[in-house]
Amino acid sequence: MKSSYDQTRVERFVSLSFELMAAKGIDPFSGQTIKNLLPSIVPDSTIIVRHHQRAEGDYTYELIGLAAMQAQVAGAIGNKRLEARFMEVKVELEAAPLLVIPAEIISCVLVL
Repeated sequence: MKSSYDQTRVERFVSLSFELMAAKGIDPFSGQTIKNLLPSIVPDSTIIVRHHQRAEGDYTYELIGLAAMQAQVAGAIGNKRLEARFMEVKVELEAAPLLVIPAEIISCVLVL
């Protein structure tokens, strides 16, 4: 995720998100290996990888929702510091929208 308007706020949100993923044992880059993993799961299939990238725009409502959800997860695992930081991000986004380029979505289609 990037922003040509306020990259500092974006980097803070991403950094907090990575910190939460690490606390839950989630590899944020696991999707990069999916094309290599699928043949072992579904042999003799053709894999079509598609990249989806949206243009920079006001996706603040999505970030507000993500920040609120991540605050709940942080609270559920007992990480009060991360919970508070995500709530701060949510309040900041509600007060000052942010233009961002959302993270790229990569999808795979299996042709059997």
